[in-house]
Amino acid sequence: MRSSRGVRDDAVLLRVRLLGAVEVRYRGERLGAFDTPRLQKFLALLVLRPELAHRSRLAFELWPDSTESQARTNLRKLLHEFRNAIPDSEAFSEISADVVRWIPTDASAVDVVDFRAALGAGDLQAAAECYAGDLLPACYDDWILDERAKLRSEAHAAFVGLAESAAAGSDPSSTIRHARAALDLEPTDEAAIHMEIEAHLELGHRMAALRCYHRFAAVLEQELGVTPSESIEDLYRDLRSNVRPPGEIETSGQPKTAVSAVVGRAHELALLRDEWLRAQDTGARLVVVTGEPGVGKSKLAEELGRMVRSEGHAVAAARAYEAAGRLPWGPVVDLLRSDALRGSIETLDGVWRTEIARLLPELVETTEARPPDQPGDIAQRRRLFDAVNRSILGDDRPRLLIVDDLQWCDSETIELIGFVVRSGVSAPVLIVGTLRSEEVPPDHPVNSLLDALAREQAVTRVPLEPLDEPATATLASQLGAIDAADPAFAARLWAETEGNPLFVVEAIRAGLPDRGPGLLTPTMRAVLSSRLDQLSEEARELAEVAAVIGRAFSVELMAATTGVGEHELVERVDELWRRRIIHEHGRRYDFSHDKLRTVALEMVTPARRRRLHRAVADALAAEAGPDTDVVAAQLAAHYDQAGMVEPAIDAYRAAGERATAMSAFGEAVGMFDRALSLLAEVPASRRRDALELDIRIALGSPLVALEGYGSRSSHQLYERALSLCRRLDRPVEPPILRGLGLARLQGCRFDDAS
Repeated sequence: MRSSRGVRDDAVLLRVRLLGAVEVRYRGERLGAFDTPRLQKFLALLVLRPELAHRSRLAFELWPDSTESQARTNLRKLLHEFRNAIPDSEAFSEISADVVRWIPTDASAVDVVDFRAALGAGDLQAAAECYAGDLLPACYDDWILDERAKLRSEAHAAFVGLAESAAAGSDPSSTIRHARAALDLEPTDEAAIHMEIEAHLELGHRMAALRCYHRFAAVLEQELGVTPSESIEDLYRDLRSNVRPPGEIETSGQPKTAVSAVVGRAHELALLRDEWLRAQDTGARLVVVTGEPGVGKSKLAEELGRMVRSEGHAVAAARAYEAAGRLPWGPVVDLLRSDALRGSIETLDGVWRTEIARLLPELVETTEARPPDQPGDIAQRRRLFDAVNRSILGDDRPRLLIVDDLQWCDSETIELIGFVVRSGVSAPVLIVGTLRSEEVPPDHPVNSLLDALAREQAVTRVPLEPLDEPATATLASQLGAIDAADPAFAARLWAETEGNPLFVVEAIRAGLPDRGPGLLTPTMRAVLSSRLDQLSEEARELAEVAAVIGRAFSVELMAATTGVGEHELVERVDELWRRRIIHEHGRRYDFSHDKLRTVALEMVTPARRRRLHRAVADALAAEAGPDTDVVAAQLAAHYDQAGMVEPAIDAYRAAGERATAMSAFGEAVGMFDRALSLLAEVPASRRRDALELDIRIALGSPLVALEGYGSRSSHQLYERALSLCRRLDRPVEPPILRGLGLARLQGCRFDDAS
């Protein structure tokens, strides 16, 4: 085999990857010294900036704020590290009293060099294969940002060229692959989205084409505040006309004018902006945006995210769900999988990546992380916290993390937020959380977190009040419902909606054809119900299924749950999207507001709700295949609400074991406790007792980790396990003996302990 430079692969001794996951290998062995951004930047500087070959220029570039003497001393130390990091380094670099430079040879291969060589030769396919991601994703020096932008632009042009060639050659699968790669680099590229949608339609994949359009329209609205061009809209109409006769449903389900997230919120947005700048100066902080449902907390946080992202900084967002079957570490897992943190994880040492693999099992397959050991104790939990913390604070890159709905977060996520803020005393990281204060019980861990951080002056609360009358009128005007010439209607709108933005928006979307009396409904629930009532019967039923699912859903899961064919599914999903009942959420869909989900769920009769929970559980299990442990918590909740006791017990047990493996001890105890509660509904038998014994043994580890052996709960657990062993005439297992002995010792019952 020969590389893009015409060099035989077996002649290459040193391979350098600077694009995507940074990696340096010598004779196939990974050189761990280059896991640090310090050496990564130095190597990239040698390869990509040959004009800096003179030592004094190189030293100034690396340490512009130091004296010349100190900069040269720093360079000597760095060169010593570099020589030790690469075997036979003199074969690849020249280091003398005056010169430091990279020596390109057939014995070395650098992906950036190969990428540009392929472009120069007109070999777009070879260039695409070289481009595995951004240049040095964990590094943010100015020269790296400039070079990264150039490489992204070059790669984008290459992928567009490949997509055009594939489209001309009637190869829709390749067209989709290359157009999607181009859109990943430039999400607002209309030429690329046009090719991607057309290719999906050519293959007959109408649902996939619809998802592409929805995703693209959402990006344009969020990033630019505009709608797709007429040519894209024509393609969208063609897509829909293949499903439903033209004109049967209006095509203007989504308003053409985007609603501003900052109507009446300029002061609060300025506060968030100040906190972002403050975090960069003084270290990690938490900001909590509080207010009633629908007041605009999420919109405000999203607007800050848009501003920060437009400045070139990293932004990651996640949310929690009210639905049962809450996943341990759920929002944290979503943050770790984001582009904002992926590069940081890739630079971690193997021991920390192994810990992260407890939360991201795919790391075992895609990196050299070892499969994590079985769960243990609090010390292991601390290591996991350290690993996640290093992923977030691992470099000097400013980061904004947004966590929506703190009131529904698991205890591990809440605890981690505090851990990050306290650890990042000099890290430029801001965490913004949204919180419905009125829905937080007194014993919720978020209260303890906020009280503790308030004492440390590390948290800022930003309360959102309902809009005043002028802001309400401005919002309604943006939606085309009123104009400045009708102050009386504006006053009535404000009075009846009480200035709640969601109430205002949904009341208008529910249909205010004129300004006569009685058109504004008196409650939020009534407004949202009327919005759902405007749907076709088929779309409303799909909304009800989505509400039962309880969280963001994939089209595949919806199809498996409902059994609806693709043509019908395209029609119904699109109607929900155009009516703004759901919005595109990554590769999934979600309700545009949780209150819509709540009202949709209330519309489902109890009998149908049980049937749907069973259908969702069956679809989840089929989608997960042999790895059902990953969705065990969701399966447990759906089986439970479907009234399927024994499958629910099995799923709760599996969910508890998985939560224990993730060091989510509180969640694990809750899962095992629910399994034991359901066991009370199972008729007495030896099988039932054996199952209870197994669950109690599994419960022991997380319970002791939380409360210790001396707690009343631990003592009762092991006493019950002992009685079950006797009833089953089974030897007392070692975990029970150990638990009983330590529980009695800590209770000063020395005779019983012996």
